[in-house]
Amino acid sequence: MGEIRVVHAGSRGTYGAPRIHAALRRAGRAVNSKKVERLMRKHRIAGITRRRRRGLTRQAKRAVFALDLIGRDFGDNLVNVRAKQDTMRQEWGDTYVECGRVWTHANG
Repeated sequence: MGEIRVVHAGSRGTYGAPRIHAALRRAGRAVNSKKVERLMRKHRIAGITRRRRRGLTRQAKRAVFALDLIGRDFGDNLVNVRAKQDTMRQEWGDTYVECGRVWTHANG
Protein backbone atom coordinates (compact mmCIF):
# COMPACT_ATOMS: atom_id res chain seq x y z
CA MET A 1 0.00 0.00 0.00
CA GLY A 2 2.92 2.28 0.72
CA GLU A 3 4.24 1.92 -2.83
CA ILE A 4 0.85 2.86 -4.25
CA ARG A 5 0.82 6.02 -2.08
CA VAL A 6 4.37 6.89 -3.21
CA VAL A 7 3.54 6.52 -6.91
CA HIS A 8 0.28 8.45 -6.46
CA ALA A 9 2.04 11.26 -4.60
CA GLY A 10 4.82 11.31 -7.20
CA SER A 11 2.23 11.99 -9.88
CA ARG A 12 0.85 14.90 -7.80
CA GLY A 13 -2.34 12.90 -7.26
CA THR A 14 -3.18 12.56 -10.93
CA TYR A 15 -2.52 8.86 -11.57
CA GLY A 16 -5.40 6.43 -11.32
CA ALA A 17 -5.27 2.65 -10.91
CA PRO A 18 -4.17 1.78 -14.50
CA ARG A 19 -1.16 4.11 -14.44
CA ILE A 20 -0.19 3.16 -10.91
CA HIS A 21 -0.38 -0.52 -11.87
CA ALA A 22 1.83 0.15 -14.91
CA ALA A 23 4.34 2.08 -12.78
CA LEU A 24 4.53 -0.73 -10.25
CA ARG A 25 5.05 -3.28 -13.04
CA ARG A 26 7.85 -1.15 -14.52
CA ALA A 27 9.44 -1.00 -11.06
CA GLY A 28 9.53 -4.80 -11.02
CA ARG A 29 6.59 -5.47 -8.69
CA ALA A 30 4.37 -8.38 -9.77
CA VAL A 31 0.99 -7.03 -8.75
CA ASN A 32 -2.51 -7.64 -10.07
CA SER A 33 -4.38 -4.65 -11.52
CA LYS A 34 -7.58 -5.63 -9.69
CA LYS A 35 -5.73 -5.62 -6.39
CA VAL A 36 -4.39 -2.13 -7.08
CA GLU A 37 -7.94 -0.97 -7.89
CA ARG A 38 -9.34 -2.61 -4.74
CA LEU A 39 -6.69 -1.12 -2.46
CA MET A 40 -7.09 2.34 -3.97
CA ARG A 41 -10.85 2.15 -3.53
CA LYS A 42 -10.48 0.93 0.06
CA HIS A 43 -8.12 3.79 1.00
CA ARG A 44 -10.02 6.35 -1.10
CA ILE A 45 -7.16 7.14 -3.44
CA ALA A 46 -8.30 8.37 -6.84
CA GLY A 47 -6.72 10.00 -9.85
CA ILE A 48 -7.80 13.29 -11.37
CA THR A 49 -9.50 13.48 -14.74
CA ARG A 50 -8.60 16.73 -16.40
CA ARG A 51 -10.24 15.94 -19.71
CA ARG A 52 -13.33 17.89 -20.58
CA ARG A 53 -16.31 15.64 -21.01
CA ARG A 54 -18.47 16.36 -24.02
CA GLY A 55 -22.21 15.88 -24.03
CA LEU A 56 -24.39 14.52 -26.74
CA THR A 57 -24.99 16.34 -29.99
CA ARG A 58 -27.53 19.10 -29.55
CA GLN A 59 -29.66 20.63 -32.24
CA ALA A 60 -29.03 24.27 -33.07
CA LYS A 61 -31.59 26.66 -31.63
CA ARG A 62 -32.32 28.19 -35.03
CA ALA A 63 -31.77 25.16 -37.26
CA VAL A 64 -32.79 25.51 -40.90
CA PHE A 65 -34.22 22.31 -42.33
CA ALA A 66 -33.68 21.37 -45.96
CA LEU A 67 -36.61 21.59 -48.33
CA ASP A 68 -38.22 18.42 -49.68
CA LEU A 69 -37.11 18.77 -53.30
CA ILE A 70 -38.49 15.45 -54.55
CA GLY A 71 -41.91 15.65 -52.91
CA ARG A 72 -41.78 12.59 -50.65
CA ASP A 73 -45.06 11.55 -49.06
CA PHE A 74 -44.76 10.21 -45.53
CA GLY A 75 -48.49 10.13 -44.98
CA ASP A 76 -50.40 7.13 -43.72
CA ASN A 77 -51.59 6.04 -47.16
CA LEU A 78 -49.27 3.00 -47.06
CA VAL A 79 -50.82 1.37 -44.00
CA ASN A 80 -51.18 -2.41 -44.37
CA VAL A 81 -48.98 -2.49 -47.47
CA ARG A 82 -46.15 -4.98 -47.77
CA ALA A 83 -43.09 -4.12 -49.85
CA LYS A 84 -41.16 -6.86 -51.61
CA GLN A 85 -37.80 -6.75 -53.31
CA ASP A 86 -36.33 -8.88 -56.05
CA THR A 87 -32.69 -8.74 -57.10
CA MET A 88 -30.84 -10.31 -59.98
CA ARG A 89 -27.09 -10.66 -60.48
CA GLN A 90 -25.95 -10.80 -64.09
CA GLU A 91 -22.41 -11.58 -65.21
CA TRP A 92 -21.13 -9.09 -67.76
CA GLY A 93 -17.57 -9.75 -68.90
CA ASP A 94 -15.26 -9.65 -65.90
CA THR A 95 -17.77 -7.87 -63.68
CA TYR A 96 -21.23 -8.41 -62.29
CA VAL A 97 -24.25 -6.15 -62.63
CA GLU A 98 -26.93 -6.25 -59.96
CA CYS A 99 -30.46 -5.19 -60.86
CA GLY A 100 -33.31 -4.90 -58.43
CA ARG A 101 -36.95 -3.96 -58.27
CA VAL A 102 -39.34 -3.18 -55.44
CA TRP A 103 -43.10 -3.54 -55.57
CA THR A 104 -45.88 -3.18 -53.05
CA HIS A 105 -48.66 -5.56 -52.26
CA ALA A 106 -51.73 -4.63 -50.22
CA ASN A 107 -52.39 -6.97 -47.32
CA GLY A 108 -55.87 -8.37 -47.57
